[in-house]
Amino acid sequence: MLKIVILQRIIQLIPMKRFVFMAMALLLAVTVNAQDVQQKYEEAVKLLNTDLDEAKAFIGQWEKEDPANPELYSLWFNYYFAKSLQSVVELSTDSAPDSRGFAVTDSTGKTVGYLQERIIYNDTLLSMAFNWLDRGIAANPGRLDFYFGKATAALRAGKDSLCIETVIKAMDRAQIIGTKWIWTFGESRENEPDLLTECIQDFFIGLYEKGNMEQAEALIGAAAERYPKNIKYITNAGILALYKGDMNKALDKFLQAEKLDMKDH
Repeated sequence: MLKIVILQRIIQLIPMKRFVFMAMALLLAVTVNAQDVQQKYEEAVKLLNTDLDEAKAFIGQWEKEDPANPELYSLWFNYYFAKSLQSVVELSTDSAPDSRGFAVTDSTGKTVGYLQERIIYNDTLLSMAFNWLDRGIAANPGRLDFYFGKATAALRAGKDSLCIETVIKAMDRAQIIGTKWIWTFGESRENEPDLLTECIQDFFIGLYEKGNMEQAEALIGAAAERYPKNIKYITNAGILALYKGDMNKALDKFLQAEKLDMKDH
């Protein structure tokens, strides 16, 4: 309260023209600072894609200069996530290789296996990466990109339960702030009310395509509980019931969805 009173007294003493000039100068300074942050961020991303050692030094220097900048959380996350990636070559007899692999044959020309590259993750470095986003979320609970970044990385790394846990935290946060999300560089995403619910659908599809029906069902159950009139979630629950052979439950879900919107075939 003391700071507000003092600020009000200062404003009263400033002539209007001078005050307008000062306000414009302040706005310009904020804009220039935002541009500087974006340029630094883009430079850091470039280094993360080319030289991780240089990226670490660059981000570390930025942190010394501006330790409270929220973009540092995502940059450190990306650094440790990139460091956690490890490429191994393995011989498999189970399936044909992808575009980076090739078949191995015996002396008769018969295929006996497939040699291909596989990406694995160092759990210690991966945990360090996730910890940076956890810190970012704690300090900036409205940054939806932090939640999505962690959930996407968890899904990619095979940490499906962590993916769901993170998405549920985002849903719970939405119960408090509604659609007042912000993105990278503090960009408001409030004018996209379906941003979270649409992305939940994407994570569901990712789990479904991986064949992890148990986790897909857990995610859609949590989503349907929080968004009981979302037709996509109800329909997804019906699809999962079909997959499990529970025809009565599937029909019940499809009829429930139809009742909400008769035109949504």
